[in-house]
Parts: sequence; structure tokens; C-alpha cells
Amino acid sequence: MPIPKEVKKLYLSGESQYVLAVLYGVSQGLVSKWLRQLKVKTRRDYRGYLHPQWKGGLNHKSDGRVKVYLPSHPRADSGGYVYRQIVVWEKHRGKISEGYLVHHLNGIKDDDRMGNFELMKKSDHSPWLLLQRTQAHIRKLEKRILKLGGKLS
Repeated sequence: MPIPKEVKKLYLSGESQYVLAVLYGVSQGLVSKWLRQLKVKTRRDYRGYLHPQWKGGLNHKSDGRVKVYLPSHPRADSGGYVYRQIVVWEKHRGKISEGYLVHHLNGIKDDDRMGNFELMKKSDHSPWLLLQRTQAHIRKLEKRILKLGGKLS
């Protein structure tokens, strides 16, 4: 089947490949092939801020951590995102060595302030060790509160 003349115009005006496939009674794959032959950039070709569903480059993960769109970063995933705590740490302290990770001291995974970070060996990042470290950190903070004249409940 020859490429219908209106395909490019309809697609660029906002019609989806699915609608075009139904309209011409062909598969979406054939419509996609037509668009490639016509040298039309499809919506799948748009990545990052060019994509119609761009939301500013932040991706909030279900575990609470936040990813930032930085496709040129060496630790970026296949989608171009890297964890924000890594970006913040490296901006202030430099590159993170292999086998280390950035730990959130207060346990709040989207609290990416430098004061809330500790660089840890991955092997030291087990739940039991984290509990011990967190309890020691709480005792340290309680001492600071008492020293400043505050009360603990």
C-alpha cells in the first residue's frame, strides 16, 4: 500500500499512530514505518524536556528517594535519571568511590540536604548496623539539645 498523502499532516496535527492505523485499516507498525520513511519524528523520539509528558525532570520513587534527569551523569540509569542524593553529594564533596553510597541520616529519603548525608560502605549499610548508627546519632542529638537548654520528653 502506498503511503497516504495526509498521514504526515494528520500525525503532526496531533493524531496518534493508533488513530491513523484505524483510519487506514492497517497496523500501528505500518503507520510507524510510514512516518519513518517520511522522516517524521515520532513522539517516542522525544526524550527529556522535549517529551510532551515532561514534568521538570524529577521522578519520585516509591521508596521515597528522588531521581533527577541528568543523562550525561556516569551513574544515570537507562532513562537518564540519577538519584538526587548522589548529585548533591558530588556537587559538594566530589565523586563517590566504587563500593560506597550516600546514606540519609534521619531516614527521610527525600531530605537531600548535605547535613543529612553520610557516605557509607555498601557493606556497612545493613539494617542492624544502620539501627546502631541511628541510635548513636539520636543520643548525640539529644546531648546537643540538653546542652542548648532544651528538654527531652
